[in-house]
Amino acid sequence: MDNSSLIKINYTEKNFRNSSPIYSLNKNRLSINSIDFKDELILISSDDSTIEIYEIIKGINIFSYIDSLNGTFNAHFLKRNDSIIYTTKTDYSIILYDYSKKKYLFQMFSHLYFINEINYNRINNILITKDNSGLAYIWNISSFQDEIFLDSKYGLENISSCVIDYNGENIYSVKNLETRQYEILTLNLNFNNDNELFIKNDNFQIFNSNVKVNKIKISNDNQCLILLYDFYINIIDISNKNDFKIIKNITSKEKLLNIEISPDSKMFIVTNEIGKFVGYFFNNLEMSIYKRLHYTSCKGIKFSEKYNLFATYSDKVVISRLNFN
Repeated sequence: MDNSSLIKINYTEKNFRNSSPIYSLNKNRLSINSIDFKDELILISSDDSTIEIYEIIKGINIFSYIDSLNGTFNAHFLKRNDSIIYTTKTDYSIILYDYSKKKYLFQMFSHLYFINEINYNRINNILITKDNSGLAYIWNISSFQDEIFLDSKYGLENISSCVIDYNGENIYSVKNLETRQYEILTLNLNFNNDNELFIKNDNFQIFNSNVKVNKIKISNDNQCLILLYDFYINIIDISNKNDFKIIKNITSKEKLLNIEISPDSKMFIVTNEIGKFVGYFFNNLEMSIYKRLHYTSCKGIKFSEKYNLFATYSDKVVISRLNFN
């Protein structure tokens, strides 16, 4: 696949319906647990403790790494050149790694339980890590030459999911209450003149639910917030900061596992336990596509921010391209 075959991102219903797999990455490994795109690269972490980076234009592997001692999970590219971050499965640490020099940059120890979710914002280097106990940390990570600085750290308790908006200005989180209710809270992030992180509005409630929320996502245009439950989805209009309202409830017969919003904020995709993914466009919020690319549960999906590509993952990674003909 050469560079001329890639078209700048433009997610429309027509070209998404015509999307087709171009290749899959599968080396008979254990299940894939996370993927991430950055420019022409895709980062893959799997349960056999491997991390690999592929150049998606040529479809070739440019980096392979095994952390057989600690395991690998939640792998993401960093803003810092040639650097990635991932969490471990044994000592619950967070590792920053330079894949071009093949050396550790930093290892952070704070969590006492398995880290099941991380969110990273490349614009302002904010990292959120959350573990199985519901404890979430907010980190300010900045890079300078070969040093990694951790400026500030905030802890949030009883959190089931968090997300940071595209500009890195607000964090939206789902907080579990003792009354078996779930609050959707927003925290406003600011930096002082020394680039130290501080929270301006702490725990401002915008919504609540009496059913457990598994995932929360926000569109890049800050217009919509999506709550993912086991068998249905809430789409919330947050364009008016003084009047948040549910604009659509979508139910599913299959258990839902993950959700992702396209970079242009036109559509979102949910994945389920029977290996399928379902796409919806915000303009009508009706099902636009329903495809099965995996024979085991489709754990998640990731869009390329640069090209008309997206990838789904489970037992393998399937990379698909939008067709514009």
